[in-house]
Amino acid sequence: MLGAVIVAWTAVSGPAAPRADAVEPVDDGRVRELEEINRRFELALSSANVTVFDQDADLRYAWLHNPRPGLTAAAAGEAMPGTEPPGAVALKREVLATGETRTGGVVVALRDGGVHHFDLTFVPTRDADGAVDGLLGTAVDVTER
Repeated sequence: MLGAVIVAWTAVSGPAAPRADAVEPVDDGRVRELEEINRRFELALSSANVTVFDQDADLRYAWLHNPRPGLTAAAAGEAMPGTEPPGAVALKREVLATGETRTGGVVVALRDGGVHHFDLTFVPTRDADGAVDGLLGTAVDVTER
């Protein structure tokens, strides 16, 4: 069996779609290797207080793993203005404007009265021409530290 790995995406009217020239065929061994990498990644994060995500230039979530209460309120494909901590949104906008990685922290008050502290890292992603087209982010819940 032959699989394929999408290596680039392009914007179209509507959701992002893989570019036809960016799909690389892979053999079964590579597919199994990628599945194992993904399994290890998910296992490592399953018990960690870490959220990992990918957002486009409009801050719509393309991918979200292990969302934390009060930090990310959107599902994949959504942008939820006003539902994320303002400090996080400001850092994300800096990444999109400057093309540089940003780190910071936010404190989130939950509806139940609890408070959580997060260390944030946002890294720009780029299209084939090198223009910033979104960001990858991590949020580590450091409340217990």
